[in-house]
Amino acid sequence: MKKTLKNTLKGAAIVSLALAAVSSAQAYQSLGGTYTQGDLLAGFTTGSGNDLIVNLGLESSLAVGQAWDLSSLLTANLATAANVQFGVFGDSTGPNKVYTTITGTTLPNHFGTANPNSATAFNGINTALGSSSSGLAGLLGGNSSASVGYTATGVASWYSQTYGGGNSACLITKLGYSPDGNAGETPLSFYAVSQGTSGAITQIGNWNLSSSGILTFEAVPEPGTCGLVALGGGFLMLVGRNKLGRKQS
Repeated sequence: MKKTLKNTLKGAAIVSLALAAVSSAQAYQSLGGTYTQGDLLAGFTTGSGNDLIVNLGLESSLAVGQAWDLSSLLTANLATAANVQFGVFGDSTGPNKVYTTITGTTLPNHFGTANPNSATAFNGINTALGSSSSGLAGLLGGNSSASVGYTATGVASWYSQTYGGGNSACLITKLGYSPDGNAGETPLSFYAVSQGTSGAITQIGNWNLSSSGILTFEAVPEPGTCGLVALGGGFLMLVGRNKLGRKQS
């Protein structure tokens, strides 16, 4: 029994170290190109100056652990900014869904209406997100995957359409979220809001922006995950203690 437990602890330590090595050598995801419906847009704003909008690519291709290195974009455009707000949004059809980050615990509503079957409300959000001149993706322009060329005070800007709110063109804001969060702080919860009689609102992950400008899509923590992490740390400490004891003896 002692031998089996010893081997198990060693195995746990080896797996943990291997995972750490893989994480440290992580390859970052490429930014998306020309906007396609279903792409996710990450936006950064201070409410003044130019907003930064980045195309992260299709939501359908999203996988836990994917990360984007936005450090150069953020440094070039927001290096001296304070209180940068950010969020990640998108939509898709077949069936109609809107993807949105939130802050706090207030869940997004159904396209700004009490009726989850409101195609009109979905179409309004789709227009606000879309590649036309009045849509956020339209601000990307051409084949560019990132844009900083539109002032936050403009009606079609990221700030006005999301965090700023308050004007008739703020179609996305009607979802009922406020996409603010400073880099390096608590990750933003990410939800899929479905159009339909069931009106499903499902958390599908979290977005974490590190202080170094790395944006990562993370899984929703499962109950007991923190306990498992602590247990794993205990395993590593126990293995180290056993090895140290053998060396000293």
